Amino acid sequence: FVKYRTPEDAANAQHAIQQQYNDLGGDSVSHDGGVAPVLNFASQAPAAPAAPSNSYIPPAAPAPAPAPVAPVNTYIPPAAPAPAPVAPAPAPAPVAPVNTYIPPAAPAPAPAPVAPANTYIPPVSQPQAPSNSYLPIFKF
Repeated sequence: FVKYRTPEDAANAQHAIQQQYNDLGGDSVSHDGGVAPVLNFASQAPAAPAAPSNSYIPPAAPAPAPAPVAPVNTYIPPAAPAPAPVAPAPAPAPVAPVNTYIPPAAPAPAPAPVAPANTYIPPVSQPQAPSNSYLPIFKF
């Protein structure tokens, strides 16, 4: 559907389209279907109200919902057959306990501390300015 600014624009467009259709030849019938309601689901700022039109017919009020009806359960399941007697399972023979636990190996002793061979501590260096050779350059 196309929304025109004024009813006159809509009528002019309808006549222009009908004229193009008539130029094709053959039978044609013009029918004025009235004005369709506009449904816009896009998120936009509210539009200014349109001028009232005499051709607008408001939609009928929705029919009231029917009263809820309790469900009717007429299903009766068949009688379950009696279970066949089952002989009890024989008791298991006693088994001597088996100890399969193996303790973990003892941890290795820590090595003896060694005196550091190098006692030189370098002086604190001054921070250098960043180099463009390894940093990306961003231009905004």
